[in-house]
Amino acid sequence: THGKKSPWGEHEIDYVLFATVPSKDVLTIKPHPDEVDDIKWVTQSKLLEMFDDKSLLFSPWFRLIANRWMIGSTSEEGRGGGWWDDLNRTMSTDDFCDFDTIYRFDPPEEHMGGGGDAGPMFEKEDIAAVVGDASKKQGAYGKVKTHKESKLKQILHLEEVMSAVTLLYVLPLKSNLKSDNIQKTFDSSDLAFCDEILCKVSRSFAAVIRQLPPTLLVDVLIFYLVLRALDTVEDDMTYFPSNDEKVKALLSFHKTALVDPKWTMVGCGEGDERRLLEEFPKCHSVYAALPEASRRVICDIT
Repeated sequence: THGKKSPWGEHEIDYVLFATVPSKDVLTIKPHPDEVDDIKWVTQSKLLEMFDDKSLLFSPWFRLIANRWMIGSTSEEGRGGGWWDDLNRTMSTDDFCDFDTIYRFDPPEEHMGGGGDAGPMFEKEDIAAVVGDASKKQGAYGKVKTHKESKLKQILHLEEVMSAVTLLYVLPLKSNLKSDNIQKTFDSSDLAFCDEILCKVSRSFAAVIRQLPPTLLVDVLIFYLVLRALDTVEDDMTYFPSNDEKVKALLSFHKTALVDPKWTMVGCGEGDERRLLEEFPKCHSVYAALPEASRRVICDIT
């Protein structure tokens, strides 16, 4: 839990240990008394019954783990799908392993909780980024607290204010993409997409790239977008079922995305980076129209 009104908070990694035995008599359990108050052999139904008993105080993280993963659905008509329901699969595969997700929640009132900002224990938070939403950036952008100054302090930096006004209104930068040679060489619709998506996924390079000489501009623009697409694949920690699958996709990227004009990857990345992958055929169209030497360099580096 977290927040100014939260009475307490804790960051904890919980380890869940599994053991299957033919009988409870063959297993001797001697927990540390400072860590464990009591132990009990129970069935699924008995554990759920104990959860409903208000006289019993379970740690909030055990309730979370048991209800969400160990037992799965706890409704009578849809119970199942958890670790306990398929012990053979649980013990022999990594299908239920999640090494990436961090779960935040406020403990219930019996644990002096309820005052934080994380929300109820089992509230499902919709964190899906809207494709094309400029506020949703890949990686840590918008997710990590950064230092901010008040607008008044920002205005007092007069040299920076004057530079910004000059750049935006007095001598604004003009893109060289409008040159006749570029417009005649590349598909105008696909080129417009590349220009648009460049400004959305680039943190600082877009303005510089658009000022390059026309003979070099599109080559560098496409090179940047290809590497940004590759970086998006690398940054996504949940899209691939395993690291081996991700590495395979990364190593073959130059043989797939740069060869197949219809190649696309749906659902990988966030925000505009996801859109770049999902509409990558437009980038390929412009890439395919580049000089052979430029395509060879891009493919080699990728």
